[in-house]
Amino acid sequence: MQAVFGGVQKGVSKVIRVTGQALDKVGQALETNPHVDRLLPQTQVTKLRGVTPQLNGVFVASSATIVGNVKIGANSSVMYGAVIRGDDNSITIGESSTIGDRVMVHASKHPKPAPTVVGSRAVIGSGAILHGCTIEDGAVIGEGAQVLDKSKVGAQAILAAGSILASNKEVPPRQVWGGIPAKFQREVTTEELEAMAGVVEENIAVARLHAEESAKSWRAIETDELDFDQMDSRSAEYYRRLAPEDLMKRLGEVEGHDHPGRILDSNVSAKLEEKN
Repeated sequence: MQAVFGGVQKGVSKVIRVTGQALDKVGQALETNPHVDRLLPQTQVTKLRGVTPQLNGVFVASSATIVGNVKIGANSSVMYGAVIRGDDNSITIGESSTIGDRVMVHASKHPKPAPTVVGSRAVIGSGAILHGCTIEDGAVIGEGAQVLDKSKVGAQAILAAGSILASNKEVPPRQVWGGIPAKFQREVTTEELEAMAGVVEENIAVARLHAEESAKSWRAIETDELDFDQMDSRSAEYYRRLAPEDLMKRLGEVEGHDHPGRILDSNVSAKLEEKN
C-alpha cells in the first residue's frame, strides 16, 4: 500500500512540475520582454583581468562602484552612485580628493591610449564625467561638467558647472573656464582659492562621518535609536543610558544568543538569568 501511495505521489508531483514549467514558458512568451534577470550581489570594489583596485584609507559609499586598474590615495572619497571604471586603461586619483555623487570616471584606449589622472585635493562635482583626461592638484570640476579625452585642467583651476572641455584642450592653472565648448572666462580670485581649500577640508570631514555611520553594526544602530527615543521623549534630567546588562535584555541577547528579539522568554530563562 505504501509503495502504491509513493508511486502516485511521484506521478502527481511530476505532473504538477511539468505543468508549472509549461505555464512559465507560456508566460515568458506573452511578456513584452521575455528576458529573465538574475539577482546579483552589489560589489563596491571589483577585480578585473586580475587587477584589483588599490584603495588606501578611502571612503567608498555603499552604492559606488570601482572596477579594475584604479588607484586612490588616502583621505579621498567616492560618493554615492559614482562609477570609476578602470577597464580600458588606468585611473589614478591622489590624496584628499572628492569624487562626487554620480560621477563617472573612465579612461581611453582608442584611438590612442589615455589614462585618467586626478591629482590631490581635487573636487569633482556631482554628475561630472572624466574620460581619459588629467585633473591637476586642487582643481575643481563643476557639477555635470565633462572633461574629454587628452584634455587637461591645471592646478587650482575651475571648470564651471555644465561645461564641456573638448578633447586635447588645456585649462592653465588658476583660471576659470566655462561654456560649451569651454573657454577662458577669468582668473581665479584669492577668495575662491580660500573657499576651494575649505571645501576640501569639509569634504574630508563629511566622508569620515559617512564612513563611521556606514561601519556601524546593527547593535550600534539600535543603541543610537534608543538614545534618540529617550532624549526625544523624556526630560534630560531623567534620561540615563542603559547599563550593559539592561541593554542586552532590550536587544534580545539572552543566554549568549546574539540575535534580535527576545529568546527563551519564559520563567525558566528568567530564573537562569537570576542565578547568573
